Amino acid sequence: MILPFMSRPINPERDALVAAVTVLLITALCISVVTWVARMGLVESVQQEILPLARTASAFTDGDLHETLTDQGQKGGDVYSRVQAPYRQILAANSQLR
Repeated sequence: MILPFMSRPINPERDALVAAVTVLLITALCISVVTWVARMGLVESVQQEILPLARTASAFTDGDLHETLTDQGQKGGDVYSRVQAPYRQILAANSQLR
């Protein structure tokens, strides 16, 4: 049946499919936007929490001693342990970091 204001016949299956696909696409878009906004909020929150910690760690870092660490073979050595000591103290003092 063709209504005077419609140029195509009514096809319920096609119309239902178009409506379902439209709802699916709009829902996917909304979920994507909400996920992106949540992710950006989480990243910003983590960065705000970590920045003061990084500033504290940098204040305790002995730059000259740190500069002597140039090879992977030094890992676990005396100099490495001395460079790492302030970081371990910071980790021990803040239970939220683990």
